[in-house]
Amino acid sequence: MSNRILIIGGMGPQASLTLHQKLIDAAVQGGAKSGEDFPAITHVSIPVPEFIDSNTEKAKALSVLTEYLYCLWQSGLHAYCYSL
Repeated sequence: MSNRILIIGGMGPQASLTLHQKLIDAAVQGGAKSGEDFPAITHVSIPVPEFIDSNTEKAKALSVLTEYLYCLWQSGLHAYCYSL
């Protein structure tokens, strides 16, 4: 397995779920049959403030995303990314 995908969701959780399903469907169409034929997909859903119309909320959302992704990185995501 050489394909690795990170989905960062939560800013529309249903949309990221749909993306995850489309990735699986694409792998099947590409010939994936057993587990090792599929890409490694890490899917995190990070709830953030609605930020489309607000610069203040954009800053909060960026802060939440940055902090969460940093925690993931520190907890071992970096090892996952480089070990495959």
